[in-house]
Amino acid sequence: MSTKEVKEISSAWNDLGKSDPLWAVLSDREKRNRRWNADEFFKTGEEVVGRYVRLIRDHAGINPPFGRVLDFGCGVGRLARAWAGYAEKVCGVDVAQSMIEGARKYNEGLVQIDFFVNEQSDLSLFEDHAFDVVASHICLQHMSWSVAEKYIREFARVCKPGGVVLFQLPTRWLKCDWKSKIRQGLVDALPFGLGRRYRLWRHGTATTYEFHCTPLEVVEQAIRSCGMQLLHKDPDTSAGPLVESFVFVLKKP
Repeated sequence: MSTKEVKEISSAWNDLGKSDPLWAVLSDREKRNRRWNADEFFKTGEEVVGRYVRLIRDHAGINPPFGRVLDFGCGVGRLARAWAGYAEKVCGVDVAQSMIEGARKYNEGLVQIDFFVNEQSDLSLFEDHAFDVVASHICLQHMSWSVAEKYIREFARVCKPGGVVLFQLPTRWLKCDWKSKIRQGLVDALPFGLGRRYRLWRHGTATTYEFHCTPLEVVEQAIRSCGMQLLHKDPDTSAGPLVESFVFVLKKP
């Protein structure tokens, strides 16, 4: 995986973080163009993290409070804020400077959370065995598998022995949204920069994000190859009704 790929991801999410950061993180059609209420937005993070904590309790047998938690792909800190209720320290990391700036603004005063920009293809800013819990939600789906797989290996590296890694990932399309694909193709084909102008008018940004599904057997093979134990895979609907998705719960021996 090249650093160039990560730089391209960083550029796209920087644009989204500047134009409509809350919607970019949680893309409810009715909340586009900065219609998210911040309190409502952050409340959804409590629901997600509450579920993750239950998965840790039920399948890893570990109860909070946790020591250090890594929130990978933290965006503006929606989940990092919720994790702070269960941990001594939370580190939020994101590829986009604009998202981290938003995270620091929205979570000012929460001293147990630190936010980091990481534009590298690894997590070398963190030492081995640094975290008790490593979590990533609706993030890895926005990068190619070659990128996501290396980050999963890094999750294993920075997780403490006996610690837990959880990540969400779509594994296959259940139904193709042909209308959206045709519309996107038509917009992409418009000449003279009209596609960019249309997206600016329609969505407030010309930037779109990628979405990927990775076959279940490929994900499970990667988990085994990085020395992690797959404890549980929990069916997940956060990527929408058109895809099969899971939250994978792993433990480091």
